[in-house]
Amino acid sequence: MSGADVRVWVDRWLPSLPVGHPVPIGEVADESVEHLFLMCPCVAAIWFGGALNYRLDREGITSWANWLQAVFNLSLGYSAEVTWVQSYVAFTCWSIWKARCNFVFNQVPVHPMSVLREVAFAVGSYWEAEGLSQIENLVGPARQCLVPRWIPPTSPFFKINVDASWSQGSKSGFVGVVMRAEGGSFVAAARYAILSPSVAAAEACALLRGCELGSALGCSSVILESDSRESISCLSGNLDSGSWEAFPILARVKQLSEAFQFCRWSWVPRLANSLADFLASVGCPEMCDRVWVDRPPSSLVHVLNKDGLPCPP
Repeated sequence: MSGADVRVWVDRWLPSLPVGHPVPIGEVADESVEHLFLMCPCVAAIWFGGALNYRLDREGITSWANWLQAVFNLSLGYSAEVTWVQSYVAFTCWSIWKARCNFVFNQVPVHPMSVLREVAFAVGSYWEAEGLSQIENLVGPARQCLVPRWIPPTSPFFKINVDASWSQGSKSGFVGVVMRAEGGSFVAAARYAILSPSVAAAEACALLRGCELGSALGCSSVILESDSRESISCLSGNLDSGSWEAFPILARVKQLSEAFQFCRWSWVPRLANSLADFLASVGCPEMCDRVWVDRPPSSLVHVLNKDGLPCPP
């Protein structure tokens, strides 16, 4: 989404919203559009919990329109950074609005984590669809807070990130699995060699290995994350909508997931799945068919540190 595209979106959407006037939200007291997008506690959690890690300065906000215009007038110095911020803000506002409408018309509670997953999916899908690969090459002082990042789970959940690599010539590849707990503390990691008829089946194998590791370690509540949109879409909806080669593996994944007290499927951009991606890569130096519990192999430490999260010395 270029700066011009985002400004068109703002110009079309902004006049349709009753800025400065009450907006009824179910049986909740009337609220202004500033409260809807910026002041509501659950909305503050969405802005801070997302890739921008943005803390709202409530005292400095005079109106939503002025705040939005200030965001679109940011001078970060790098066009890719500006474009990514603008697209992320646009999709965040749109997802908040949809969540609120869903609350009003369907009585579905607004859950910040659900909105964050939708934002991450929308932004990642847009950048991939537009071929804007320069997001991976952002430079400058704002890079760390702008690039999509891995988000640690909250208790009692364990987050299991998985990824797969695959070679069409050899029909073989590798699977990487990483499990972390509250605050991002390392729990376990694994790397496996696989034979697979397709990349879709390889990604399904990664999710299967993730379920098996979570079950073996006695986890009751898990979030399985993958950058395979097809696999997560199938598991969240209809298995028949995906690859026939991946179908039996995903069916097994579904079956295993029923053993957990709670299991959630989550799609993330590859940039937010870097540790599992590294483990699954052909160039990873670690041996295959190995599981590391409590202490990661030395080659993973620098990747863990990139997430800014605790890692055993």
